[in-house]
Amino acid sequence: MVASEARGAKRERVAAGTICMEFSRRADRTVATRLYRHVNSRISSEIRVPGAEPYYFLISTGGGYTEGEHYDVDIRVGERAHAVLTTQTPSYIYKCDNGLLTTQSQCTHVGAGGLLEYYADEVMPYANARFRQRTQIALEEGASLVYVEGLSSGWSPDEKPFRFRDALLSTEVRVGGSLVAVGRLAAAPGEGCSVPIEGMSGFGGYTNFGSALIVDQALGADDVQGFRDAVAAELPDGVRVGVSSLDRWGVVLRCLGMDEQRNARVIQAFVRHYREGLRSLKPPRIRKNRN
Repeated sequence: MVASEARGAKRERVAAGTICMEFSRRADRTVATRLYRHVNSRISSEIRVPGAEPYYFLISTGGGYTEGEHYDVDIRVGERAHAVLTTQTPSYIYKCDNGLLTTQSQCTHVGAGGLLEYYADEVMPYANARFRQRTQIALEEGASLVYVEGLSSGWSPDEKPFRFRDALLSTEVRVGGSLVAVGRLAAAPGEGCSVPIEGMSGFGGYTNFGSALIVDQALGADDVQGFRDAVAAELPDGVRVGVSSLDRWGVVLRCLGMDEQRNARVIQAFVRHYREGLRSLKPPRIRKNRN
């Protein structure tokens, strides 16, 4: 390649943090067959809880994501394997004073009969932050998924909400190659906004958004009411919630509240109904302050 071609060639994006995890079923248990981390990303040691599946924390050693950085997460769950993952803290997105985007890509594949539970804490953008996250999840026939995420009003030195510039969380789930779920959460309060944003992409006066998606080919439209009843039984004051079914094989929860803790209570009730009521699984008992 001549010098002029080299200068014009597209540079390969270098990730500021990378996590690659693979899980396989061995006899009667799931084991991690690959745990790779690079630069600013870390993976905790395996945490075992009696009567429950082992789980791992995904960790950002920098405390947050800096302007212009890109992060990659790749998760592979083999046939009949069961992995439980969570983040250590909210994803703090630091200010982007130069207008550069901070980005993260998450790619996941779950083999036939496998189950992935991924409990991500909220994304918390700082004042003037810009963030894009794309999550792509592929499930084989008979695979199942629990995926939790959220977005907060952020942090600013003057303690006023919605000081970040824009954030987009994009999620796509396919089963056997067929698209079954698409989620797009876009918030663009822009500069100088100090009140909860309104409108189609706003929070309607609330400060925290939470989402939980369950995909399981054993689920049907008749199961939705059970999820609604489970959530209603533990619904805290000041939280708005909606539970609906996918066109096929799943159910989704969306909630709006004034803090992550109350949203988490709603999400836990939703997930607990699935894990304990429909799958006969033990509570995950993830070691976080809210549990």
